Amino acid sequence: MNDAPTTSGCDPARPTYLVTGSAGTLGQAIVQAFADRDWHVLAGWHTTPPVWALPQVSPVALDISSAQAVERAYTEVATRYDRLDGIVHAAGIARDIGIARMTVEDWDQVLKVNLTGTLRCTRAFLPLLQKSGGGHIVHLGSFSAKTGRSGQTNYTTAKAALAGMTEALAAELGPDNIRVNTVLPGFIESAMTQHLHADSVEQQRARHVLGRFTTVQEIARFLVFLVESQHISGQTFQLDSRLTAVISP
Repeated sequence: MNDAPTTSGCDPARPTYLVTGSAGTLGQAIVQAFADRDWHVLAGWHTTPPVWALPQVSPVALDISSAQAVERAYTEVATRYDRLDGIVHAAGIARDIGIARMTVEDWDQVLKVNLTGTLRCTRAFLPLLQKSGGGHIVHLGSFSAKTGRSGQTNYTTAKAALAGMTEALAAELGPDNIRVNTVLPGFIESAMTQHLHADSVEQQRARHVLGRFTTVQEIARFLVFLVESQHISGQTFQLDSRLTAVISP
């Protein structure tokens, strides 16, 4: 299915996790943190396969915006591996633009990846989670979903809907011992934010009461804790120090 190096088979006792968007800044940190635990990581990639010189990591070609690509990835994984203990949905895109200039394609593509693609991937790999006796699904959301943000109508809508999806899936999949949670990573300096002017970055930093951003390593460490938890589901965790105002009745 892809020309990237893969690991043939895995220890049946070793936890196995799928991480979508593994080539991104945060995705790479998550893969590394999971591999450091000696977990088997299926590193989903779309455009360019990351180079992993780690026996615990198996790259998997996975374009979550394509139903056919997701089905191919599932067939590959289900054929080669007997278990799946969780999915971390780290794949995502942003197309920030004012609503007056936003095209239908701008809108559709952001929702296709961030929302529909996430659900599509969960549906495809659900049988493996159920076969394994349960597991953990983690959605990477956004603070924008809590506050709204100018120029991000498409992105904010997708991430807000993701929060609702989390609670609905937590209720539906709980009987299968599948936990579903959302993590809001906070502002991170990555390919998605590198286009921002330095002044905009400093404005973002000033919104944090601690005056600093969360690192991808700290986010990855929290995800290690979360997927190992057994009794947390349907929750949203914000991993930075921004505060939202409480609206009095």
